[in-house]
Amino acid sequence: MPPDQFPRKRRTVEKLLHYITQRPGRVLTSFGVVMVVAMLLTGLLHFEQNILALLPQDNRSFKLLSHTVTATNGQDKLYVLVRGVKDDELLKAGKSLVRDLEGLTIKQEPAFSKVTMLKAEAVSADDFLALLTTYLEKPSLFLTEEELGELSRLLHSPQQLDKEVRRSLSLLATPSAPMLTKVVSIDPLNLRRFLIDKIHALQGGMAFSDGNAMLSRDGKALILIASPGHAGSDTAFAHELIAAAHELFASYPHLSIGLTGGYAIAAQEEALMRGDILNCLLGSVLGIGLLFLLAYRRLSVLLFIIIPLAVGLQLALGVMAVSLGRVHMIAVAFAAVVLGLGVDFAIHVYDRYASERLAGLSPARATRRAVCNTGSAVLVGGLTSLTAFAVLTSTASPVLRQIGWLVSLGLFFCLITILWALPAWLNWLEGHGRVHAPKPFSSLGMQRVSRFVKTRPLLCLLLSAVVLLACLPGLDRLHFERDLEALHPEGLEAVQVRSHIQEHFGSGTIPMLVSWQSSTEEEFFRQSRRIDKMLAAAPATQISSFTSLTTLSDGKKLYLDHFDHTLLDQALAAYGLERASFPALNSFLAALTDQEAEPGSFLADLHPLHQRFFFRDDQGIIGVTWVNLPSHAAVAQLDSRMARLDPAILVVSLERAMANLMDSAKSGLLRTVILATILVMAILLIFFGSLSKTLLVLLPTGLALLTTAGLMGYLGISINLINFIIIPILIGIGLDDGIHIMDRFRENNDIGITLNSTGRSILLTTLTTCLGFGSLALARYQVLSAMGLLTITGVLSCFLYSVFTLSAILHLRGKHG
Repeated sequence: MPPDQFPRKRRTVEKLLHYITQRPGRVLTSFGVVMVVAMLLTGLLHFEQNILALLPQDNRSFKLLSHTVTATNGQDKLYVLVRGVKDDELLKAGKSLVRDLEGLTIKQEPAFSKVTMLKAEAVSADDFLALLTTYLEKPSLFLTEEELGELSRLLHSPQQLDKEVRRSLSLLATPSAPMLTKVVSIDPLNLRRFLIDKIHALQGGMAFSDGNAMLSRDGKALILIASPGHAGSDTAFAHELIAAAHELFASYPHLSIGLTGGYAIAAQEEALMRGDILNCLLGSVLGIGLLFLLAYRRLSVLLFIIIPLAVGLQLALGVMAVSLGRVHMIAVAFAAVVLGLGVDFAIHVYDRYASERLAGLSPARATRRAVCNTGSAVLVGGLTSLTAFAVLTSTASPVLRQIGWLVSLGLFFCLITILWALPAWLNWLEGHGRVHAPKPFSSLGMQRVSRFVKTRPLLCLLLSAVVLLACLPGLDRLHFERDLEALHPEGLEAVQVRSHIQEHFGSGTIPMLVSWQSSTEEEFFRQSRRIDKMLAAAPATQISSFTSLTTLSDGKKLYLDHFDHTLLDQALAAYGLERASFPALNSFLAALTDQEAEPGSFLADLHPLHQRFFFRDDQGIIGVTWVNLPSHAAVAQLDSRMARLDPAILVVSLERAMANLMDSAKSGLLRTVILATILVMAILLIFFGSLSKTLLVLLPTGLALLTTAGLMGYLGISINLINFIIIPILIGIGLDDGIHIMDRFRENNDIGITLNSTGRSILLTTLTTCLGFGSLALARYQVLSAMGLLTITGVLSCFLYSVFTLSAILHLRGKHG
């Protein structure tokens, strides 16, 4: 069959090609419209950087871990660690720093809504007033029967009532009177003391010295807690606030001051990753562009190869902006993958077009050859790469799903724009005399490679085997990273300060969470009381302390028996006060004396400080008891106790939860690899129509994966949730190389001709991908830099196994029939 006569099934393609070659101006105009739409859609996108988004979301351990993070409200606060002097000098410096931070402004707005160094004020004034109001409205949610008895004795003692009223009035004369006036006007009897004791219990896990300040026991460190004026999602404000805080800290040269907390970690990680991503994308574009210019020496073509790639990427981000609204910063980093793989498609199409023009074909006929012959291999290679990433959309990790959508959509749009706009641009340039036919270009050394493969195929196979065997022992040293902390950027100030806080304020206990599932509130409280009873019975050598919702409240309606308002009214009247002036106090007493009132739901509308003890999901109510253990040996004893009580009770620590989540993520990722392999094999079987050819095309990728994994083991690089992405990357690159070699070999049945032509484009795509990921290797974020280095290693391995191993096998098969 003559090369330009195509089967009937290609008639539609030919009609499209005829339109592209005859009406390139219209095609380019429509492309321009799409480019504008893509840019507008991309402007809708917002970014996030929560590291927990890497984890499977449907796992009970994740729900528990996520709940503890959000319930403790640590993500919205800044923690300031102050060191350098001791005791009274440190407290004096802390007070000065509090005043300066309270006066700090960002764009004429207060930088912080609240700054404190006092334990009692660790809960902000507004939060405390809201909590106090809830407590006075619903006292049964905050009191136990034992505390109710103490309250009854207070209300029936004229001496105690008089003492509390005098104490409240004396507080109004203190320097903090403006704040205390609100508290006393709500609670003139100091009923809040029951509440404050519970707040202190909720602040367990950290060890402070005696006194009101959050001072370490050795007096060498002080913690300040600051509530930023804007939420952490306002990244611009967060960056300005942290910069302003550091500028302020510089005015205290005798002190060592550091920032930490979820707010600081998120802001610093976002700044680091945003810079890395921009540098990586810029480096990728410059490196790829320079290589293309050196190889083909046509600036006009280079520009229009980069533009379709950028449009394809922007369309993918635009679709995600419309469908998701927010994308994780780590997912955006994989835009380099779209550029790296997308430029491979463009190089194969342009290289074939330029080769056919050099052979004397017209622009129209060269376009047909490039799109219908090489384009079919490009399409199959694109589909296999797309499939390898598309399976990530089925994982339980939101970030991996976003990476799957970004890369697969980006590759899909890049394929369309390259096969649609690039041929039109080439024909338009030549039709308008803007450029002449391509000049002869170098084979880039592939002629020597082809001669070596043809003359020494067995040596090629032997060398491939030696390299593989040398790398295989490294597989024994390879492991899956189970510590999520290892995914934080190294050297981040906020992470280092957090570890310093643990050194100074750690209580020496091991925090654990005991969790259970209930279908009703009655079952929830019953199980919580059973757990409380078992923990209370344990000796101090096994349990240091524990806190649950049922240690703060009995979870039932409480009543004051035989209460008479007379004594209270007399105590207030002695100071010219009336009970009617304190509606919150009347509500408190009414709630405890009205036996006809319905108790309602105890878990509804609770203050966030209580919500750390439970959350709801589609399975019902999940209860949480916070336990501190004195030693690691006590962990096994706690496991044993809870198993005897109820085997369904889950006992976890942060380390256990992370290990469970990582194991879940690992099994999910393995399933995606298996699914991707099956789908890719199906695509290759359909394209080549031969199982043997399909397996040969898969061979370089399989060998490259083993080689890369072995090198990871030698270098001590573990597999984690981010660098795992090199597997679909290598599947995309390796299969692309193998597909083009096999497809071109089918055309001419000569490995020399195949490597002289297709080998050059494969070398270029390998180098462009290495340049694209070479910029990632320079990232400051160690996870991205390691992934860049591994991808370069894997891509070079794919090239070597494709050009030497696969080509040698094809040559030997052809030589021996």
